[in-house]
Amino acid sequence: MDQFDQSGDLIYAVNVGGGAFTFTNSVNPDIDFLASHADLDTSALDLTYAGFYANTTPSANNVLGSTGAYSNDLTGETVTMNNLVIGQEYLFQILLVDGRGGSNGRYAEFDSFTTSAYGNGVNNVTWGDSLLVTGTFTADADSQSFFFDTLNQNGSSAGGQMNGFLLYSVPEPSSTALLGLAGVALLARRRR
Repeated sequence: MDQFDQSGDLIYAVNVGGGAFTFTNSVNPDIDFLASHADLDTSALDLTYAGFYANTTPSANNVLGSTGAYSNDLTGETVTMNNLVIGQEYLFQILLVDGRGGSNGRYAEFDSFTTSAYGNGVNNVTWGDSLLVTGTFTADADSQSFFFDTLNQNGSSAGGQMNGFLLYSVPEPSSTALLGLAGVALLARRRR
């Protein structure tokens, strides 16, 4: 599973509801997931579960997919990112996995954005696909929050649930362009 967009500088990766481990990629650099991070407040997800995904072959995917945190509060939850730099653009990624048969057809809502279904499993027969929600924002304060809810197929709330959270800072386009020009200047200088 090399699905993580590793554009920018990783600020943190959290295995929400699970322990620290290294996610080994075959194409991209490995990612060190933490059990928690002081600047990510997921305290509303106060319950943990290690059976969102199960597979007989151990792998980094199984570790990240099987563990997760959730809440029984059937009104949705708020997650807050703290100590952001005002004016900085950030890329976030949230991994949702629920392959249990009783969760078939679940989807999620982030603020006003609704995802596709991700709870696609048939328990003890096949385990469904995960869903990676990716977005960007520019911080207008040093703390940013978003509301999210996990919804059953009929639209009723199942409370919030999340397996992984990654936050990257995105370089400004002008900075990237200047770095590229500096690289071209160095190459031109070496060729002389």
